[in-house]
Amino acid sequence: MIRYVVAIVLTVAILGVSFAGLETASTAASEREVWASITDLEDAAVSLISNDELPPEGHPGAQRLVTVEMPADSLTTKPISHFELRRVTGERLSVVAFRIEGGPMHTETIDVPIRNATGGDLVELSGTADRRLRLTLTRDARRRPVVTVVRFDEIDAP
Repeated sequence: MIRYVVAIVLTVAILGVSFAGLETASTAASEREVWASITDLEDAAVSLISNDELPPEGHPGAQRLVTVEMPADSLTTKPISHFELRRVTGERLSVVAFRIEGGPMHTETIDVPIRNATGGDLVELSGTADRRLRLTLTRDARRRPVVTVVRFDEIDAP
């Protein structure tokens, strides 16, 4: 009888430790996915600013397509509760901020000015489906190069 009780107690303890480790691993896996997407986004934006010329007024600029992976809530990953790109006011750079559910806010500075489809300084992403973005080299109000970020779900919106 004592053997059964000890076996049950040990099983519960092992399962408890395993689930704690799984929680940490799923957060780390989600963070890796998001950091990789941020790197892809930054590389594409920097490439536009550095390697392409501004188009003449009224013509479309060079474009890059980027997919931001948004981890789902599963046994191996945790979802993102917050993800945004924000241009720093008065500066020629932007900040990416994200939070994995239940975790701290992470930020990364991108040395490229971004704006959204309407000319604002904020691009927000949410949900657990991957988000496809179109980055286009355009001009800001001062006629300086800026990267306009448009979500694919906004392209066909009325």
